[in-house]
Amino acid sequence: LKALIASQDVDASGRLQRAELSGVLRALGYEPDEGAVAEAVLAVSSGPGGGGDVERGLDLSGLHQVLGVYRSREGFRAKELEEVEEAFARYDAAKHEEVGYLEVGRILRFLGYSVPLETQMELIGKVDVIRAGTLDIGEMRKLIRMWHTRR
Repeated sequence: LKALIASQDVDASGRLQRAELSGVLRALGYEPDEGAVAEAVLAVSSGPGGGGDVERGLDLSGLHQVLGVYRSREGFRAKELEEVEEAFARYDAAKHEEVGYLEVGRILRFLGYSVPLETQMELIGKVDVIRAGTLDIGEMRKLIRMWHTRR
């Protein structure tokens, strides 16, 4: 990460400013949504430890914390994340914190996505690496992020 910070640190401050953070995320393979990035930085800067000092920029520790938040949210804004979680809960009828493959399509349609069955199965195959036949909320978020990126 140190080399990545140095390569994106346009102002050579040794810290990443918010504008420089998007370049880091792109270098890591993300297509960052500026609102989601801002929310991740805010979550870190207002959380315990306050590692994401927005005014001074992010040091290595702050960047690590922001990346953790951004990754855990799969790059979604808080509102989008809430919608995904509500849809997931709606179709997790047994309340086992997992849904079967059939429910995945229902969740996607509920959220307004028209994803062909073949594409759904391809994405499920990428996120359900242990072939459990079910997805948890983290895998569902990842699947939806993959669909967003593909479009």
